[in-house]
Amino acid sequence: MKNGNKPVIATAVKDKALYVNAVGLYNALGVSMSYADWLKKLEADYYLSPDYELYIDDEGIDWIRTSYAIALCHVVDYPHSGTVAPIIRELDRKWREQMNTPTAVLACGVIEFQRKVERLTAENDKLRRELATLTPKAECFDKMVSEALHTNIYDTASELGVPLDAFRNILLRYHYVRQRKPGELRATKLAVDEGLFWEDRQTVTPKGRETFRLLCSMLID
Repeated sequence: MKNGNKPVIATAVKDKALYVNAVGLYNALGVSMSYADWLKKLEADYYLSPDYELYIDDEGIDWIRTSYAIALCHVVDYPHSGTVAPIIRELDRKWREQMNTPTAVLACGVIEFQRKVERLTAENDKLRRELATLTPKAECFDKMVSEALHTNIYDTASELGVPLDAFRNILLRYHYVRQRKPGELRATKLAVDEGLFWEDRQTVTPKGRETFRLLCSMLID
């Protein structure tokens, strides 16, 4: 592209860096090899350079960082390097001046904040999806563990290997349970508060089972 005798190269901004259109730079420099071969040569010769970066936008357009484009004009003797380098340098200078204005600084801050919000929102959505997947599994596991660990008084006696009558008498003697009517035992409030029974006053907790095991081992030979 030409404007009189001066090449005009389109620019773009990404992550606070200025880029020049790669095709425009290729044409302005008067490169003799094909565009595709030129890009391959740049990548092969300069991919270790800290300034080298080929950015491809959403429309598939190639862009090259201006700092690398300026360095390229001085390192490689292209036919029009002497003309192109000052133009790119001036573009870069004007862009830096614009970026240093309060309005530009504020705009960059807003853009960075928006990107951060978008990133955090995406991460949050991902965590929500993972949580939605894991919650049913966790609830199922908790239920299985709960059913396996919580037993009634009669099952607890069987698990401890203690005769039911002896076990009932021990619980009654130490006021862990009360007999409301023949054959029905209910935990006392004290036993529930100590974590030996659940609120229903019929289900023995793991702590209660271990407490009763130790008590029975001391009282029953």
